[in-house]
Amino acid sequence: MRGITPKLFSLFVAFAMALGMVGQVTRPAVAAPSELFISEYIEGSSNNKAIEIYNGTGSAIDLAAGGYKIQVYSNGSPTAGLTINLTGTVANGDVFVLAHASANATILAQADQTNNAGWYNGDDAVVLVKGTTNIDVIGQIGYDPGTEWGSGLTSTADNTLRRKGSIQAGDPDGSNAFDPSIQWDGYAVDTFGGLGSHTYTILTPKINEFSASTVGTDVEFVEIFGTTNEDYSAYSVISIEGDATGQGYVDRIISLGTTDANGLYLANLPANALENGTMTLLLVKDFSGALNTDLDTNNDGVFDLTPWTSIVDSVGVNDGGAGDIVYGSPSLGVAYDGQPYAPGGASRIPDGYDTDAASDWVRNDFDLAGIPGYTGTLVAGEALNTPGMPNATVPVDVAPTVASTSPADGAADVPMSSNITVTFSEPVDVASGGITVSCSTSGSVLVGVTWNGDHSAITLDPASNLVSLETCTVSVTASAVSDRDGTVDYMASDYTFGFTVMQDPCVLSYTPIHTIQGTSDSMALTGTQTTMGVVVADFEGASPNLRGFFLQELDANQDADPLTSEGIFVFEGSNANSVSIGDLVRVTGTASDYQGQSQISVGTPVVCGTGYSVTPTAVTLPVADATTLERYEGMLVTFPQQLFVSENYYLGRFGQVTLSSGDRLDQPTAVVDPGAPALALDAANQLNKIIVDDATNTQNPDPIVFGRGGNPLSASNTLRGGDSITGLTGVMTYTWSGDATSGNAYRVRPVTSMGGYYNFAATNPRPTAAPEVGGSAKIVGMNLLNYFNTFSGCTNGVGGAATDCRGAENTTEFNRQWPKTVAAMTTLNADVFGVVELENDGYGAGSAIQDLVDKLNAVAGAGTYAFIDVDTNTGIVNALGTDAIRNALIYKPANVTPVGTTAVLNSTTFVNGGDSAARNRVSLLQAFEDNDTGAVFLVNVNHLKSKGTACDIADAGDGQGNCNTVRVNGVNALMAWFASDPTGTGDPDIVMLGDLNSYAKEDPIKALEAGGFINAASAYLGDAAYSYVYNENVGALDYAMVSSSFYAQTSGVQEWHINADEPVVLDYNTNYISAGQIVSLYDAGFYRMADHDPVVVGFNPDGTSPAAAVSSPTNGTVLTNAHINELTVVFSRDVMHDGGEYAADNPANYLLVEQGSNNLFDTTSCGDGLQPDDVQITVNSVEYDPATFTAVLAINGGTSLPEGDYRLFVCGTSSIRDLVGNVLNGGLFDTISDFGIRFPVDAAAVVELPATGFAPDRVTELPAQTVSYADLGSLWLEIPRLSVKTAIVGVPQSGSSWDVSWLGAQAGWLEGSAFPTARGNAVLTGHVWDALNRPGPFYGLGTLAYGDRVVVHSGGKAYTYEVRQVMSVSASNVNAVLKHQEEAWLTLVTCQGWNASTDQYDYRTLIRAVLVDVR
Repeated sequence: MRGITPKLFSLFVAFAMALGMVGQVTRPAVAAPSELFISEYIEGSSNNKAIEIYNGTGSAIDLAAGGYKIQVYSNGSPTAGLTINLTGTVANGDVFVLAHASANATILAQADQTNNAGWYNGDDAVVLVKGTTNIDVIGQIGYDPGTEWGSGLTSTADNTLRRKGSIQAGDPDGSNAFDPSIQWDGYAVDTFGGLGSHTYTILTPKINEFSASTVGTDVEFVEIFGTTNEDYSAYSVISIEGDATGQGYVDRIISLGTTDANGLYLANLPANALENGTMTLLLVKDFSGALNTDLDTNNDGVFDLTPWTSIVDSVGVNDGGAGDIVYGSPSLGVAYDGQPYAPGGASRIPDGYDTDAASDWVRNDFDLAGIPGYTGTLVAGEALNTPGMPNATVPVDVAPTVASTSPADGAADVPMSSNITVTFSEPVDVASGGITVSCSTSGSVLVGVTWNGDHSAITLDPASNLVSLETCTVSVTASAVSDRDGTVDYMASDYTFGFTVMQDPCVLSYTPIHTIQGTSDSMALTGTQTTMGVVVADFEGASPNLRGFFLQELDANQDADPLTSEGIFVFEGSNANSVSIGDLVRVTGTASDYQGQSQISVGTPVVCGTGYSVTPTAVTLPVADATTLERYEGMLVTFPQQLFVSENYYLGRFGQVTLSSGDRLDQPTAVVDPGAPALALDAANQLNKIIVDDATNTQNPDPIVFGRGGNPLSASNTLRGGDSITGLTGVMTYTWSGDATSGNAYRVRPVTSMGGYYNFAATNPRPTAAPEVGGSAKIVGMNLLNYFNTFSGCTNGVGGAATDCRGAENTTEFNRQWPKTVAAMTTLNADVFGVVELENDGYGAGSAIQDLVDKLNAVAGAGTYAFIDVDTNTGIVNALGTDAIRNALIYKPANVTPVGTTAVLNSTTFVNGGDSAARNRVSLLQAFEDNDTGAVFLVNVNHLKSKGTACDIADAGDGQGNCNTVRVNGVNALMAWFASDPTGTGDPDIVMLGDLNSYAKEDPIKALEAGGFINAASAYLGDAAYSYVYNENVGALDYAMVSSSFYAQTSGVQEWHINADEPVVLDYNTNYISAGQIVSLYDAGFYRMADHDPVVVGFNPDGTSPAAAVSSPTNGTVLTNAHINELTVVFSRDVMHDGGEYAADNPANYLLVEQGSNNLFDTTSCGDGLQPDDVQITVNSVEYDPATFTAVLAINGGTSLPEGDYRLFVCGTSSIRDLVGNVLNGGLFDTISDFGIRFPVDAAAVVELPATGFAPDRVTELPAQTVSYADLGSLWLEIPRLSVKTAIVGVPQSGSSWDVSWLGAQAGWLEGSAFPTARGNAVLTGHVWDALNRPGPFYGLGTLAYGDRVVVHSGGKAYTYEVRQVMSVSASNVNAVLKHQEEAWLTLVTCQGWNASTDQYDYRTLIRAVLVDVR
């Protein structure tokens, strides 16, 4: 229980269980716990920390599916600093153990899940959370207790806590005080024997406390103690008369319910409910008797009637009257405890203690001590009145004593930096000067003082370190130490203790770090060495921590030789955690080079001082040579220049990123010729990079600390290639990542380094939309990252040999993969997609290509996309070969039509490329006809042999990698094939797409260029073109190689950098990430849908005309309750936008009209202009976005359109043109879009008119506003006769009425009625009396008369209405207000007739007015 003073309520059910007063009972008839709870908490030495969670719910629980997590609130923080998402399933009756990854073997043997983050200490709240709901809390959220909650073994620091067996539910309230002794048993530090199992005990209920007679008016109650949260409704407590008259009669029947989280059930009773004389309380099961029943008809003390199935417990009170009878045991009579009168109430001490003896019970204070509002008469040994709380006695007051000291009396070799702690037997106060420290050299020692949480221990912190080898005496003056309970007691006698300070090792000589390091790769001095320096980086703790720290010479002690390092790694094999950053530390140990890193292996470091600093050494890239960074090894360094992320491939795997200066590193053969130029650039790249790594060698870290802005990586906070950091600061290490995949290298580790800095800036923003390439048609080449919808039993083609399934390993991963693929493809919205890395499993209903197209059409609309069935078209099964993956073409049949012969190049010359085995995947070629222009173009898709494995001809070592000859032979075969007109169309317009596995300056690309093909991306983007990142270098492997005739039609080419720049850990894969990261690192958007970037080609097949569509509102839409003041038009391609005559951003090129009174649109085109009866709505301005070809029209002066029917003309008959002069819609017609706006009232739902008045006799305090009122622009109301001028806002319908509480001085238009100034009945409301006890704007509404005028101002116009009717109606007369009108009417409504007895208004005043003038 929380909120109970530990000193008063330190005894609980465990005491009772230890004495054998409770028994195990079978469970089926008793309700199981409804939720998980924490059953064991370990806060041991070092990282020996664990949390055990018990499942007694009756069913197995999937922790990840249920959203369970552990959160830690450190040092009194109100927000969680650590969240560990739990994974796995915990069976019913079993436990789940979460342990620190560096805990000892005993703990880890029981662990179901581990985590290596920085965990909790004794003053940190630990919370078990389900979703967003706390279900169990250890500690108090937002409060720092100092060191721990609780005291002794039953405390949260350096102890093990186990949940008491009677506790069946967690404590979800983390906001109030926490006393672990109530629900927990405590054990010494590093007690792990109970970890891995938990049992809870069902207690037999007991009468735990009662009160029958007290001072003044009796405060009466009966309290039951049993199992927590247990339903005891089958039990009753009956009070039986025992006085000589009325013996055996049932005086009171007390029904029971469910116990609370502490196992208590309290029945509060009225005064005189229980006998003040002799009586018996029986706790019985299944009571069937009645009040006033005589259970002892012959008054012999034996029940003649037993209307129950069993007596569970009893207690009696005997006031000593002659012939009185007590019907249960024990009997609390006169002088049972030495007092001369029977008790008025009593408590079991401790709770539930039951030996059937009177000594189980302690008399309650008659004067109600313990009851709020009563001081009582505190008598030591008596029980407090504690209804509904654990029972406790008034403590026996004794004088405080010194319980222990640190250092202990007589201690030797006490460190000079030691503090002195005196622990007392109870909480105390110490007067100033009450404790003194005197030392043989230092003399009287000045100390600072801190207390522990309950003021029972005082720590003395000497102002300066004690002196080497001196002796010290600590004196505690008895008269200065007083306890803090009700009666002040002082120590009985003075107390002194003494100790001797160790010799100061920090003044002895040592070898400087630079002398040990020397000037070469190997250490100058090895073997046993002693040195001293400042801790500049702290990586202590067990693996995967680095198990040590870095020391560096103080600035003043460094030598002048730039070749010697001033830093060194100190390895602690003990996995200790003994130093902090800024400590001045002396170490003695074995110096050696380990895996190329200089280090000293030590036992226990000596801290010689704290608060020191070292100036980081500036380092810049590129370095002069490969040995340059050795001189900085082990030192605190800073890179003042801007460094760019060149590779993030290992960010999720090892927490590391590769950086370079100037820009990202180019793939050499992407920008220079193979051979000497490429090799030279590669050598330069090696000198222009550095790895930045996190603080551990953890594989698959969680969290991944390097994201943008100094925050961890997540799906929404990426770290892209090309992002940058300026001022990177950390220690320079030479280590591995923890795995040979990323071996020994120079690494800067800023996390836990002195002044470590790693704030990455988003200098390469994520693209949020598809790239603009212009043109009326679009072709995209893209990699699908092994799109397989088969997860086992895959084959090489239809009916082929068995092969491994690539891509998603299971349905879970596939359901993460395909949304990304579909999002990318639908966003690109291409007319033709040439794709690679698609499962080669035919074209049937279950095939991967059919699955992908079905999913595309589910988003884009049925029939939007189709695919080329190559097998059917060619009449060949597996026409694209028998590899595990193949190429494919997906297209939009509404825009393009396949024509000619579907062709495949599967010749040995092409597929083998001159090698002895198949290397290149079969090439696919298809001709398409543009449906608008009839223009024909050819799309070819390829996937050439990769560089990853060797071919017959070895790698030439010129930078082009393996299999260059195969790729060259392949492209030559392709060009020869093209020349043979394989499609039969004779069309020269060819675009070659796909992964050619060759960079831009390599031989295959040069061969294509020599054959007349143009590298379209390079032509538009130059050397900046790239689609892939490999080994820190960027370059293009994915191409749009186009014939010259096709190039003439291109309008733009871009690479959409959604993949290559993104960390691989953000893709669909669930391997190597935690359960929490499966959520946090994923979104269904298009980022990292593959590892290659799509290549996007825009073109104009033979000069087609642009088209337009109104996207908001769409044509034919009738909008309900919509506030429209802008329209959106999307063009099919980029159009003129210079504000001129033919520009899309010229408002004159649009015509917006409202249907007139004849309910017809008379206006038919821009050319013919506005026609009578229609009303023109002003198009004020147009904003055009060339990236999306979108024009946004600002209309009607910013005021929302009223109810009505509208038509927008996008002028194509005379105006808008594309960038090459093609007229919108060929100049043949305007794009027309019709839409309507309605503001209907849900009349069926409205049952009451709005309450538009507050009490006129007081100020009304409004709650926080829960309803949003719409801003209606320039709309305002004027009532000349009442001198009212006020703004009009929109009030939404809320259920059965409109909530106008927060209108203040404004008028509110009731949304659903006609819009003010429009046809129909517009209803406005306003307060008659406002919340501040002032007249509202409609205070005088009832004084208006026939002919008075009401004016609505809108958009510079005044709409004048004349009053035609004044009436009073009831609040429920909705129809009177909402009555429909064919013409433009205005209804004003407010409250009338304040009724003080009902505290509301009886009627509503209505003013109805008709529109008579607009000007």
